[in-house]
Amino acid sequence: MSNVKIGVFGDSYAECYPDIQHDYSWAKSLQEKKYNCSIFAKGGSSTWYSLGKLKENIDDYDVIIFSFSYPYRFPFFDNQIPVNFQANLFTPIAQLERSKNLDKRSARLLKKHQLNFWNYFSTDLLNHIHKGIVFEVNELCKNKNKKLIALFPFYTAGQSLSDFPLSHLIDKNFPVIYGIKKITDEEFYFLNKNNQIELFDKQFHKWDLRQNHLTSHNLEIYLQMIEKAIFTDDILRIDLTAYQKLNLNFNFSIENIAQHILPELHDTVKILFTLEQEKNS
Repeated sequence: MSNVKIGVFGDSYAECYPDIQHDYSWAKSLQEKKYNCSIFAKGGSSTWYSLGKLKENIDDYDVIIFSFSYPYRFPFFDNQIPVNFQANLFTPIAQLERSKNLDKRSARLLKKHQLNFWNYFSTDLLNHIHKGIVFEVNELCKNKNKKLIALFPFYTAGQSLSDFPLSHLIDKNFPVIYGIKKITDEEFYFLNKNNQIELFDKQFHKWDLRQNHLTSHNLEIYLQMIEKAIFTDDILRIDLTAYQKLNLNFNFSIENIAQHILPELHDTVKILFTLEQEKNS
């Protein structure tokens, strides 16, 4: 198994943080299990970006894990803004302008991008573009005899596969795993219910504190499904929302939230908890 060479492509649903010691992303977990795994995923990037990375690297891998991004992310100013800001069509402009990861010039470009984007693109056109990208990923893997595992976080239960603008084009011989965004949203409800999201967003301008947008328990289940897809010849269609061992009823008090969020925030969580206690005493 460890001799199988795995390439991972996608956005924040597949990204890892190599500089964080206790990062628990599913892709990083594959590496720690001694699989021969390389990670090209980048949070905030578009599927167009991932396709480019796949073309550059596909010959080096036996298994391709491709996590398809939000359909309406598109790189408008190619090579002029950071890759992880290709997604900001719907991010408030004020939040872009105060971002620590953007210089003023990039923020101005993105502001212009947001104001004019829908004058140039329609959702139908973007859906058509993304269907072509999915088809190309599919054909690349077929023609080069690579095993493709297609992850569709933004496809949710209740949608018809034939209606979804991305997943219905995947070849029947490839595994498909979907439904993750719905779990993300249900977990987010519990986080928000305890008012933690607002607290941390004000401090870090982050809407989500979880690695790959899942708590550690459910992220481990996601990893198990991906491993199953890698090492079986069965044709899989896995709806992660139907998996009964998911846990959507965590205690998200600030005391124990550290086990469910990005490791880089752990120390700050403790400081904020102390400040909250002092304010309420």
